[in-house]
Amino acid sequence: MILVLSGTQDGREIVSALRQKGCQVMASTVTEYGKFLLQEKDDVLVIDGGLKPQDLEELIIIKGITIVVDATHPFAVQVSRMAVDICSSMKIHYVRYEREETVLTPQKEGVVWADSFPEAAYKALEYQGNIFLTIGSNHLEEFCQVIPVERLRTRVLPQSKVLAKCEKLGFHPSQIVALQGPFSLELNKELYLKYQAGVMVTKDSGKIGGTEAKVAAAMELGIPVIMVKRPAVLYPVVMQEKDQLIEYVLQTEKEET
Repeated sequence: MILVLSGTQDGREIVSALRQKGCQVMASTVTEYGKFLLQEKDDVLVIDGGLKPQDLEELIIIKGITIVVDATHPFAVQVSRMAVDICSSMKIHYVRYEREETVLTPQKEGVVWADSFPEAAYKALEYQGNIFLTIGSNHLEEFCQVIPVERLRTRVLPQSKVLAKCEKLGFHPSQIVALQGPFSLELNKELYLKYQAGVMVTKDSGKIGGTEAKVAAAMELGIPVIMVKRPAVLYPVVMQEKDQLIEYVLQTEKEET
């Protein structure tokens, strides 16, 4: 049995590709919505709600997992590190699918890189006007601790728990853009203009995460960009091509039988 740590479009595509190859696959995702998206396309067993170390260990034993494919978001580092450690200790094959990084250079005019979300928050303070956040909801606290909330505008998923979190942090409805992306260049531009962005803060989620379109829209409008770099994780096996990953999994499964 193959376990795909999912919750991303990449993960869903990998699950579908493995199923088409006749593999026995199950998946995990943090959210119920992620579970819905996986099962909408494929008849596959999905564990939602996130996995703690003990949960993953028990799942590997009970379901006879032989390969773990980590297709989580580039910023879901805690899950990745947990999976690497457990697979190593239990002698289970682990392979990471890592989407390509955003094609930018630190010297690109108008783009400032930050090593962390707190650093990005302090850098954002250096700019005038509204601070438009396109980082999701997981790291909003770091910005609210540094920046007066009335200066912030945030684009988040339209989920009740996410909106409740925003309200708890002090965001008013006029400061929240509740939409599911990724977004086109033109829609990004419209939103930046509507919310009078003085600076845009994002993270390096890659092209599939809409990062390039976010940055391009800001560049066209002359809006500075603060980009949070991906956290460093030492993956034992990493692949950036889905076809190559599928072949690797098939070959590994063949060797296990």
